[in-house]
Amino acid sequence: MLAGNFAIFTNPRDGIARLDDRTPILLMPVRLETRFRDLTRSGGGHELWVRIYPDDCWVDTFDPALTEAEIANTRTYWINWWQAGGIEAQQRAAWRALVGSHGAGRAVWLAERYRPTNVASPPVKAKAEDLVLTIATDTPLGAVESAAAVAFWRSAWLADGATAGVTAARTALDNLLAELEKLKEIEEAEIALAEIAQTVGEPQPAQAESVLTEIQTAEFIEEVADTQPLPEQP
Repeated sequence: MLAGNFAIFTNPRDGIARLDDRTPILLMPVRLETRFRDLTRSGGGHELWVRIYPDDCWVDTFDPALTEAEIANTRTYWINWWQAGGIEAQQRAAWRALVGSHGAGRAVWLAERYRPTNVASPPVKAKAEDLVLTIATDTPLGAVESAAAVAFWRSAWLADGATAGVTAARTALDNLLAELEKLKEIEEAEIALAEIAQTVGEPQPAQAESVLTEIQTAEFIEEVADTQPLPEQP
């Protein structure tokens, strides 16, 4: 009974008569191969066999995984987009380069899948000829480290290749990083002392007279999920 209900849809001549003339019909391309089959030996006649091959537009070749080349080109796109500083013509130039390498559809997927985490706060240039020095990093920097990196690159850029200027900028950066490392070590030492004091407690009279010969530490390692974060920014 069910097969009989669908029988009326098997004949395309009958099916097309039920379509609304106000609705356009799209005929997608296909490739046809035909063969005549001789069935006379089995008591039949000749049959026309038709094989239909779908065109490329029917085939879904989308791959959600990004290749190394796609990641590199998308990273370059975002760097150039960042350097555009809100100038539309320069942003369009960055987009055309990405589309030229991977096509419009794939470029949209790449730009959405691999993008800076701070894309909502791009720089803004006052004039189109202004230059925005863009530094791409996979590790987000703290406020102090970020300020130090910006100061270094600004000084190194203004040095224009002069050895003295670049050396001075590098020395200033190294000195600041050394101070930050010392502060970090002091902070870690204070935390360690606080943890030891919390574990041991206040010394009793008998303990105060004894000699401390060894300290053992218990390390607690936090498990980290196996993920690959997107870059912090270009």
